[in-house]
Amino acid sequence: MTEPGVVSSRTANLGESGPRPQLQSLTLQARPSFFWHINPKTAGETASFLLIERDESQPKGQQHRLIYEAELELPSAAGIVRLDLPETVPALQGDRHYEWFLSFDCDRRSPGSVVDLSGWVKRVTPSAALAEQLQNATLTEQARQLAVSGIWQDALMTQVRLLESMALITSGDASGHALGDVPASVQRETVANWQLFLSSVGLGEWAIAPFQPLKVTEISAYPSPVSSELSLTTR
Repeated sequence: MTEPGVVSSRTANLGESGPRPQLQSLTLQARPSFFWHINPKTAGETASFLLIERDESQPKGQQHRLIYEAELELPSAAGIVRLDLPETVPALQGDRHYEWFLSFDCDRRSPGSVVDLSGWVKRVTPSAALAEQLQNATLTEQARQLAVSGIWQDALMTQVRLLESMALITSGDASGHALGDVPASVQRETVANWQLFLSSVGLGEWAIAPFQPLKVTEISAYPSPVSSELSLTTR
């Protein structure tokens, strides 16, 4: 999860050196979800999202394909937003790397105020032991096992599913209301785990941020070749 307007070492463009293993976000999913924290300066803006597939088995100049492009209408208030890849997007392949870009103008009155964020995501196959553990685990146990295994993308999504399952967060209603049949102690533990999870990766200040709705306008969701210039340089 990253914040538009604040480009850290975790989100900076990786350039021609390609994906760095220590900076890739891992997932077991064919179509993972993406999260960003929107600060007040960028709330209400329109952003462009690109997902590019990098297949190093192809000849140079043909290694990059645009597989998804969308226009995002950021919420008018600060908070966390979530982008779910639709079923029309080709499933991520384990032998390839994927680079995402989020680009927007944070201040149209100021020249050169376009902000670009980027990152890498890679689909991996779980070990037999991890697959067995996840199969019979509760959401809380799944989140813990995924985090310990370094599957950040899915650990984050599982934490969000936990919050949703208790109606502690709901789409379009950041405050949320806990379900009556969920003990207060369980609610508190779930929120505490969320805060601890984000704090463990230096994002603790966003743990109390509300979840905000995100309006998505799909532009394309099919493999199409793109030039290396588009995928390897700041847009």
